Amino acid sequence: MASLKLNFYMDADGNNLESRQEFFQFCRSLPADFKITKYGASELAREMSNFKGFEDAGLARFVNLEDVGYVSLRMPGYIINFFPKSAHAEASLSLRSSATSVDKKLIAIDNAWRIFFPDGKAFYYCYSGYAAHGALGYDQDDSEYVNRFSHSVKYPTYHAATGEYLYDSGQDMNALRYLDLLPGLTWRIAMGERHFEKYNISPEEISEVCVSTEETTAANGDKLWKFQSREDPLDWRDSYERQLKLDRPDVFFDIAPLRERFSEAADIKDSGRGKELEELFKMALIELYPEAATKGIVV
Repeated sequence: MASLKLNFYMDADGNNLESRQEFFQFCRSLPADFKITKYGASELAREMSNFKGFEDAGLARFVNLEDVGYVSLRMPGYIINFFPKSAHAEASLSLRSSATSVDKKLIAIDNAWRIFFPDGKAFYYCYSGYAAHGALGYDQDDSEYVNRFSHSVKYPTYHAATGEYLYDSGQDMNALRYLDLLPGLTWRIAMGERHFEKYNISPEEISEVCVSTEETTAANGDKLWKFQSREDPLDWRDSYERQLKLDRPDVFFDIAPLRERFSEAADIKDSGRGKELEELFKMALIELYPEAATKGIVV
């Protein structure tokens, strides 16, 4: 199979778990094989504490902290990060396997895909990728992340005093931060009724390009539809081709237009604060993507 560095991720964007208290309450409802072993304010081992039970005073203090920083958990075979709702973003979850082999990682993500659904508000998606996403180029054939989501826009860097061209710099630009689109038809996706209504798309329409569909319920009782777009978890091109066949650019994000637009270094003299690059990037999004997806962009 692929390199042992490869992992499988399950993300949930925009869920109803808007606080640490709600997140830990959801974790409390999970089966015994999803038991918390450690928790903390980051993935760093020195910032994590051993889990001693939901009634532990240390956990109670941690859960009730009034900051908006993320929470990192360890469960047998898993690393889970929860980002509470903030002024700039909805709540989100990211889960990945901590197993040492790709086969075991795949088993872990399969098990998580059975039960790790707090509600029907979030958009859930599974994909393959590496821990150091940004360090990889777009030719990493087994990484869905770097081929479907990640893009570094290059721009020239000049000498501060002489104005002489020195080299091209690169900055990772997150298009989904600005676009009102779902991340994409990846290996697996799941969503509730609100997304079908918002994007005027039906479960049947998505099912036509997927290999399996399951209607189920989330932990809070919301209706949920789970789709698997391909058989091979590593063949990201298969899912991408199915997304193109679905032909709903007003629903699912496609990074290809951006890759084509910024195949060469952007012609700007950036101040170093990224403002000029950001404005250029936003203008490109408005031009390249459907109006329904860009109407919230301010330039």
